[in-house]
Amino acid sequence: MSDPLGPLIAYLADQLAPVWVSSDVPPAEVPDDASYTRPVEFVQVRQVSGRSDAPVKRFVGFDVWVWATGGVRAADLMDQVVTAVWELAGRDTAGFTCYGLTETMSPRQADDPETGTPRQWATWEFSVRDNRVMHRAPATTTP
Repeated sequence: MSDPLGPLIAYLADQLAPVWVSSDVPPAEVPDDASYTRPVEFVQVRQVSGRSDAPVKRFVGFDVWVWATGGVRAADLMDQVVTAVWELAGRDTAGFTCYGLTETMSPRQADDPETGTPRQWATWEFSVRDNRVMHRAPATTTP
């Protein structure tokens, strides 16, 4: 697995159903679709960093943003995210091997500046298996 973003989103969507989970914020409106209503609760997962550790590890940082109908509900939904994320540590649960996790920023309130919607934000760094970072040993020459 070279990119855990998709499997992480699918895993969280399953854990948080029926809450909408994606790497994108859903649009406020969709032109020419009067039936569209933006979800009032949703979760955004974005990859924000990454680095390789040969031969087969990769460290990938993810921000998780939670929007909800109120501050208490946003905190409750983030608690569900936290529980689900920590269940991945040391497992091959979500379609990728997660050797370990580091919480680089604990959940905190960060209301949406454009809409004032209550929002929570947290960041984790995952240590994952990544076969694409395997490197050949440098060629050696003998004099």
